Amino acid sequence: SGPVPFGSGIIKISHGELPNPPPLTIRILTGFPVYFTGLPFELVTPTGATILRHYVNLKECPPFVIESQGIGFGNYEMERPDILRIFMGHRGPSEEIFVVETDIDDMQMEYVGAVVERIRKVGPKEVVYFPVLMKKGRIGVRISVLCDEESLDRVVDLLLSETTTFGVRMRRENRRTLRREIRTLDTPYGTIRVKVGYDQKGRMVKRHVEFDDVKELAEQEGLPFSKLLDEIRSKVDGLS
Repeated sequence: SGPVPFGSGIIKISHGELPNPPPLTIRILTGFPVYFTGLPFELVTPTGATILRHYVNLKECPPFVIESQGIGFGNYEMERPDILRIFMGHRGPSEEIFVVETDIDDMQMEYVGAVVERIRKVGPKEVVYFPVLMKKGRIGVRISVLCDEESLDRVVDLLLSETTTFGVRMRRENRRTLRREIRTLDTPYGTIRVKVGYDQKGRMVKRHVEFDDVKELAEQEGLPFSKLLDEIRSKVDGLS
């Protein structure tokens, strides 16, 4: 969502008069970017605020490709159109992400692995850790996290509180990804999921079988993974 517009003044409701915007609306949208228009109308109701709070994950609207839109008209007579528009779409080929990193050389590897698992639970896009050569020839570990702005603070807080580091490095980067879609495929042994990737022109360029599904079916049927994968790949290649 973009910044939420608020009116001003006093509004009348069934229970009497309230400041505009109402206190409940302010409470629901605490943490969202807002701006005041100066218009003497209730531009955001508690119901509308609740819908935003429930469905909107990002406080700022990222670049995206529009697929469709919905338009609603109100009955306020004011200097600007009383219109609400909702756009549906997907992110474009590039998106902005944060890279958060820290180097550690005084922490047991068991704890590093446990911290990485905790970081994965707060919603980053990727977490990796690998050995690095640090000062005085010591072998250390670099933890590198890709995340969006929504999970940035939680990732940083975990690194500072759960590891021995005294600081982290952060930088913005752009990355380009394929548009992804999860398809289901029926096989003689059961249903599996297939991750499909599309390029900017909408062409299918990648197909990836979810191995967890293959593993589960292979164990149920008592089949070698390779045999089941060979049978599934022939069906996956026929996806369009």
